[in-house]
Amino acid sequence: MKTLILSLMTSATLLATEPFSADISEFEPPKASSSFTYWNIGATDGIPQLGLGFRNQFNTTGFDLNVSAGTLDFSEFMLVKSTAMALWYPKPNANSQLYVGFGPGLLSIFDDWMGHFDILTPNVCFGSEQTNTAGKKHFYQLQVELPYYVVNPFSSDSFTTQGSYPSVELKAGFNF
Repeated sequence: MKTLILSLMTSATLLATEPFSADISEFEPPKASSSFTYWNIGATDGIPQLGLGFRNQFNTTGFDLNVSAGTLDFSEFMLVKSTAMALWYPKPNANSQLYVGFGPGLLSIFDDWMGHFDILTPNVCFGSEQTNTAGKKHFYQLQVELPYYVVNPFSSDSFTTQGSYPSVELKAGFNF
C-alpha cells in the first residue's frame, strides 16, 4: 500500500511539473481589423447622394465617419449630410460580416424657398461588409434617421421639433 501511495505521489509530482501544452488560440474570439476610406452612393427619401467616408474596425467594434451631398435639381435645393457612427460587429470576419451602428448626424438643407437650416438626427444603421478578391472592402447599409430637431439660426426658437417620421437611407460604399 505504501508503494502504491508513493508511486501515485511521484506520478502526480511529475505531471504537475510537465508544461501545459494546450493550444489556447482556438478559444480566442476571431480577430478582424481594418481601416479604409471609401466613396458611397445612396438615396435618402428619394434624393440621390454621393459621399466620402472613413471606416475603422478592431475586432467587434468600429466607427464610421461620412459626409455626403445630394440634390434633386442643381439650382434650388441641396442637402449636405454628415454622420459619425459607432459600429458593432457581432461576429467579426475579415471576408464577410454584418454590423449594427448608431450615432449622431447633421443634415444641412439649402433651399431657395425656405433658406438654410440644420437638422440634428440620431441615426441607426444595419449593414453587410465584404472584401473582394482584390482585397478591397465594400458595404451595403440601411440607415434610419429617427425623428429630428431643426436648428434654425434665424429663429428665436432655435430648437424645434420638426418631424415625427423616420427618414430612410439606402447606401453602398466602395473602398478606394
